[in-house]
Amino acid sequence: VLSKNHLLQPDEEISENSHSNLMGCFSSKILKPSKKTILDKPSEDMRKFYILGEKLGQGQFGITHKCEEKSTGKTYACKSILKKELKSEEDENSVKREIRIMKHLAGQPNIVEFKCAYEDDDSIHLVMEFCGGGELFDKIKAQSYYSEKDAVEIIRPIVNVVHVCHFMGVMHRDLKPENFLFSSNDENAMLKAIDFGCSLFIKEGEVLRERVGSAYYVAP
Repeated sequence: VLSKNHLLQPDEEISENSHSNLMGCFSSKILKPSKKTILDKPSEDMRKFYILGEKLGQGQFGITHKCEEKSTGKTYACKSILKKELKSEEDENSVKREIRIMKHLAGQPNIVEFKCAYEDDDSIHLVMEFCGGGELFDKIKAQSYYSEKDAVEIIRPIVNVVHVCHFMGVMHRDLKPENFLFSSNDENAMLKAIDFGCSLFIKEGEVLRERVGSAYYVAP
């Protein structure tokens, strides 16, 4: 079922009000109000609200940890992006765009749910749904092969992600087995897309010529 929420447009500006909704997790406790932040919101220590746990993975800009929300005891994943690795304004804009896109795609069953974002002096932290079933890549590697019937059950949610993203004006641009996680270890666990760091809003008439994604998955 496709979301009926307001659809952000590619060139839509984030106003103070809309940005407040976008980053709804921020509280009013300001650490350093005079210092400019990448997310244009007050710096805040996410560890006031979450307990960081085991490392789940590492990417180009940062590390993802399992975390627990102190107020509810619920488990989430926290992607921490090191600000020193954001070398340019475009790098900073890509982080903000990733947040906007995940909020835009909220409510889709095969896409990981975004919860909120925090920024401190060293990092930007994206808190999102925890998927405990591991990567599709590891499942493929462990199983070696799938029957056609079983492969269909894997491909169907992947195609659904592509359909939903394009329907809602988003191009993922880095689809690969490592970027799909199973929601749990249950036999009927849902497959969910993650990592929208390379994603863009589709602009009508625009021709994209950048080389993005993962080199090992480029067609011959």
